[in-house]
Amino acid sequence: MKIPTIVNNVRSAVLKRSQRFSFYTLHFQREGNPRFWEILSADSHRQGVLLFDVNSKSFILTRKFRPALLSRQEGVPCEELNPEGVELSTDGCITTELFTCVTQSSENTDPIVSQVKRELGCDLDEEQLKKVSSLRMWGENYHLFYASTDFSFSNLPPYVHLVPLQNLDNFIEQSDILSSDLTLALEWWKWNKSSDYS
Repeated sequence: MKIPTIVNNVRSAVLKRSQRFSFYTLHFQREGNPRFWEILSADSHRQGVLLFDVNSKSFILTRKFRPALLSRQEGVPCEELNPEGVELSTDGCITTELFTCVTQSSENTDPIVSQVKRELGCDLDEEQLKKVSSLRMWGENYHLFYASTDFSFSNLPPYVHLVPLQNLDNFIEQSDILSSDLTLALEWWKWNKSSDYS
């Protein structure tokens, strides 16, 4: 497909605006044909943390149900044709992710510490958090952290997913859906931390 050098009649329409997000549609014409692109703009910051348990030598991740991934499945009807919808399996809609949260500050790490406490029951000291990178991702300012812990885990919630260090390469290669931030974090770990546990 040829990359256009000029597009015409560019205009935007705000669909919804909230305290943190703006949803809008960008309309334009390309080669005389009308086009549009839906955009999510976020004025907030997102923090994510890669947790590594030194006792079990495992990465501590979380599993989330992401309804948007249902759209990848075949047989999703148009609402006008089938207002009742259809029943679909959630296979392929469960993603393995970092612990993340939305915050209004790039420097204050209280929100991600609180998120880990709420989801995992693990008390992280802010001094344990090491800044890995800040980048622009999914229309947000994303701040990636790393923390190792020797917290004694018992009765982990069912959505917590442990990835043993010895299975890391297989996990990366065989997982169908890996979020971009998790992929980045694991690759960073392999380059910068793996020698500490070899």
